[in-house]
Amino acid sequence: MYFDESDIELSIYSENTNPKSVIELIKQHPNIFPQFYTFDSEVRSKYRRIDFLVYCLMAVYKEGYLSIRYLLKKYGSVGIYNLVQDEIEIAYEQMKKDALDIFEKGAMKVFKDLYSAIIIKANEIENDSYFRGVALSESQKVSMIEVNKNAS
Repeated sequence: MYFDESDIELSIYSENTNPKSVIELIKQHPNIFPQFYTFDSEVRSKYRRIDFLVYCLMAVYKEGYLSIRYLLKKYGSVGIYNLVQDEIEIAYEQMKKDALDIFEKGAMKVFKDLYSAIIIKANEIENDSYFRGVALSESQKVSMIEVNKNAS
């Protein structure tokens, strides 16, 4: 936890209050003023949806484990996150709009769409025929699983 000075509205105390003394008091007694402390950090703010990406990769891992392992080894989770940051935000907003829990059936479509976006972006920058073949094969497998589920 760290002190977030931007979160202090001094007018709630008194117009005659010395801002420095209020801030000093808050810093001296964080247990009395926890509302002025936050768990946010620069890293947490920059990668605020990385947990969502991890859920996605876990959800589709069975169908795309070779591609996922390859990409994680080559780029790491932060590299993948940076590669598809906009798509992650879109997928997250879709889940929120549809009020889906990550364990609901409808969430799997969102995760698979995000996985497809990851594969497409990776294919754009990868010059590796092995990866392209594996990714294509796994993407088709994911699509075929979806078709088979819908046919049942």
